[in-house]
Amino acid sequence: MKRWVLAAILLTLPLAAVQAQEADSTSKEETTAEPSTAKILFHGTELFEVASIGPVSAETRSGLITGAIQRIAGSPLVNTNDLVVSHPENKLVSVIMSGADLVCTVWQEDAELAGVSREDLAVQWRDRIHDIVDKHRKDRTTESYLRSAGYAAGATLVLLIFWLLIRWIARREMRFFEKKFADRQMLKFVDGNSLILLNGTLVKLAKAVTMIVVLIFYLNVVLSFFPWTFNLSARLFTLITTPLHKFARAFVDYLPNLVTLVVIILIVWFLLRGLKYVFAQISEGKVRIRGFYRDWADTTYSLVRTVVIIFALVAAYPYIPGGKSDAFKGISIFVGILFSLGSTSAVGNFFGGLMLTYM
Repeated sequence: MKRWVLAAILLTLPLAAVQAQEADSTSKEETTAEPSTAKILFHGTELFEVASIGPVSAETRSGLITGAIQRIAGSPLVNTNDLVVSHPENKLVSVIMSGADLVCTVWQEDAELAGVSREDLAVQWRDRIHDIVDKHRKDRTTESYLRSAGYAAGATLVLLIFWLLIRWIARREMRFFEKKFADRQMLKFVDGNSLILLNGTLVKLAKAVTMIVVLIFYLNVVLSFFPWTFNLSARLFTLITTPLHKFARAFVDYLPNLVTLVVIILIVWFLLRGLKYVFAQISEGKVRIRGFYRDWADTTYSLVRTVVIIFALVAAYPYIPGGKSDAFKGISIFVGILFSLGSTSAVGNFFGGLMLTYM
């Protein structure tokens, strides 16, 4: 039973990534059917969201607006108080200017996305650009760099103390467990040393997971201290959690198929146990079948077991995650070709063995 459970785990978990890819591709197709939007991110802050305008995609607009804001922030000759909003007559667009330079345009589609009037939205965008540019310039002074370095050093010290604390707690717990259960027989099949080994594995796993989470939080905090890594800090958490969210969503969607696979495995396991018992009785002479010799029992059981497993794999194939994907089909064909090329002599030996057994 343990081998069947292990096989199910090894078959399910690696291929869940394929299921996640299929879910991701499906979500992308659904997303393309809706009006696309893009967020304007500058200096680690999400300023606003823009929509696609005709043939111009939201991503293109986002890149142009971000570039214009970067040019304003990087030029000491530009005064943020010079940012003005204008509404050309007979035009369904508002314009944000910095002197004679265009910063961005606000269209009716943007206003509908934000749920406010186009004129009010243009003023909001102008104010946000004004504030973020001033903050960007303020954070790039020598005093700000020194303050950020101090914050980063303090965060690093806290991380080091936390890491030492986690190690101390883990060691104390493992020593306590070892003193209490060493060389003790707990149950018929479980002794204290086995529990100590299991506890050590679980403690190490918990310590590793805890430190990974803390390290991600530490990087997110430290990167937010410096102006060069503001944007990376804002996206770091999303970059890490998005794949995990896709994997979890794919796993939840796959649960009905997983239950079906478990039922198939249980049926096959009980069937094989019953067949093994029957053929064992025949081999020992307790059950006699006319024309069937006792020496045939072990070989016949192996053949029947192989046939049952093959039919079980055929029945379980549609429920394997990613079983209908091109990648899985390609791997199946590749394995089949390798088996065909390398099994010529094995097939001959197999049939030769059958003839020696039953003839």
